[in-house]
Parts: sequence; structure tokens; C-alpha cells
Amino acid sequence: MHDIDNLIKKTRLASEFCPRVGLRSIQHNRKSSNDTHHFRAQVDLDDVTIMRVENEGRGGDNYYHMRRATTPEQIQTLTELARSFCEEAKPETYSEIVRKQVLVTAIYDDFPFVDVLLGSLLNEQLTLIDMRKALNQRIHIIDMDRSLLYDTDKRPTQIHLDHSKKILGSKHLILNELDEPSQLKLWLTIN
Repeated sequence: MHDIDNLIKKTRLASEFCPRVGLRSIQHNRKSSNDTHHFRAQVDLDDVTIMRVENEGRGGDNYYHMRRATTPEQIQTLTELARSFCEEAKPETYSEIVRKQVLVTAIYDDFPFVDVLLGSLLNEQLTLIDMRKALNQRIHIIDMDRSLLYDTDKRPTQIHLDHSKKILGSKHLILNELDEPSQLKLWLTIN
């Protein structure tokens, strides 16, 4: 387990940085996603839906549709959390947003930080969906010496998992057998 911790110690999920904000009811269209994701989702703050976000997938801005019950305080909290997320998790992006705002306009806008946070949460959720599908179809093994992830041609049945454990040495890890947060961190780190 110590080797896993070393491998993923620098990988933090957007949902860990900002657990108060979440996306749900995600509708994503891979085929029409070009420069950005073509998606629609509900944005939750402290488990309360405050808005819907969508993007047409052509590289343009996100569109936000506030719920009538959403308060200015909720929007303020969301933007503060997004700003903190960018400052801590994506310092280069944070600096770039601040630099552009100073150069381009005197009007200060925190929604570029919200875009980055929601984009990170969306990427995490889409990666999680893909990872779950892949792990359900095949056994995935990590070579801890070389930090490589590869899959086998075997489905992850208990018989195949047990057989793989017998064959593999201590420097190999079966990704299918870990908890989901560790799986996702390793998937993101090694892929």
C-alpha cells in the first residue's frame, strides 16, 4: 500500500479540493464535443441545486441558468470556492485568469474560475465513467516499477483475479481490487 501512496500522493481530485460543489444529472455528447465538452449538468452547492450549466462543445463559454431560488450568497460562495480551487489546485490557470482580467477589463469576473472548477469536476466524472466501464470489462494491472498500466484479455471474475495474483509478483498491482478513489487517482496518474 505504501507504493500506491507514493504514486498518487500528488494526485488530488477536484472533488477532494472542493467537496461542497458537485455536478449531477450529467448529459454528455462525445460525438459533438470538439474544443470543449458538449454537456449539460446540474450544479449543486452543499447538496442544493443552484443552477444548470451547459456547453455546446464548440470551444465557447459555458452557459449558466440560475434557479429562481438561488440566492446571491450561494453564487458568491460558489465563486469563492472556485477561486480557491484554482489558486490551490491550478496555480498556472489561476495566474492566467487574473492576468487576463487585469489586461482586458476593469470589471472583475469570478466565473472563469467557476468554469475551471466545473470543467475539472466534469472531467473527473467522465473519466470515472470510462474507468468503471474498462475495469468491468478487463483486469487492469499496474507495473509499480515502471508506473505502467495495462489490461489483460481476461474479465475480472474472481477466478481470473485469483489466478492473476498468483502469477504476478509483488511489484504488480491489480487495479480492479482497489477502492474507487485510489483506482481513479492511479488511472489519472498513470494514464
